[in-house]
Amino acid sequence: MAGGLVNGRVFCAGRFHSRANPASAQANSYLDTNGGNTKYHAMQFELRRRMTQGLLVQGSYNYGVRNTWSWPSLRDETWHSIPSTVGPDHALKFNWVYELPFGQGKKWGSGAGKVMNALIGGWEFDGVARFSSGQKFNLGGWGLVGMDAKDVQDMFKFYRRPDANGVERIYMFPEDVIDNSIIAFTQTSATSLTGYSGAPPTGRYFTRRSNENCVAYLTGDCGVPETVIVTGPWFGRTDFSFVKRFRIGGGRFIEARMDLYNVFDNINFTALGIGDTQRDGTTRSAWEVTSAARDVNASQDAGGRITSFGLRFSW
Repeated sequence: MAGGLVNGRVFCAGRFHSRANPASAQANSYLDTNGGNTKYHAMQFELRRRMTQGLLVQGSYNYGVRNTWSWPSLRDETWHSIPSTVGPDHALKFNWVYELPFGQGKKWGSGAGKVMNALIGGWEFDGVARFSSGQKFNLGGWGLVGMDAKDVQDMFKFYRRPDANGVERIYMFPEDVIDNSIIAFTQTSATSLTGYSGAPPTGRYFTRRSNENCVAYLTGDCGVPETVIVTGPWFGRTDFSFVKRFRIGGGRFIEARMDLYNVFDNINFTALGIGDTQRDGTTRSAWEVTSAARDVNASQDAGGRITSFGLRFSW
């Protein structure tokens, strides 16, 4: 490189060499990737009735939106937003405490004696109810034939069907979609005109990205949608508690409690089916839902209806 001074101005001339990775001269190397980030926005409303006349009620509603942002290519500087499948969008919660108005100091039976008060007084009914929108899944990367993303969402629900032995099985898609999708995944052929070794599937079904007219290398090729978010059915769970207190003088009392968890025996099915992580969809069992939400380690939710009893002495 050469330089000089012309009319009081400095100029430089010459050739400059660039390195593909300038840090390699220092024996270092770095890799720029198209990793993304996530954003979460939410709002919450809460209503509360303080304990008055033996009744306390609280309720809240939460709405949250999660998005994952990614930069798909160094040639495409546009950031793409994909809805996240983590957590429900809607959550509704209630809890209450109700001291029944019977017995000494209450609305009815305030003049009851010790024996009568031991029978009708000291009763309490508590509860917690939680409702939330279902788990979300991304079915993007599969070809949709005879249906679009809205159709997939509309049909995404629990189907209970007995098998050949009369055992009830649970699936998330209609039987015709499953049967035709299995054909689309298993009976492919590279030599036939239809692309299938036997009769091709008909109606509505899922299929692979590549077909006889197009070879897909990346998600989104061959007209296959990159993102198809489906949400499972709403899930609700309700817990009740029944309490009876016996006063034994002063501030001492004995409390008997019965807790009923998941009173209505609601099951929160969480598996997608379709081979779950493999998502092969090649057998009927791969489309079956076989698991539900549980909390075995914390011993709070074993997956069904639970009843517990307790007796406590306070002084």
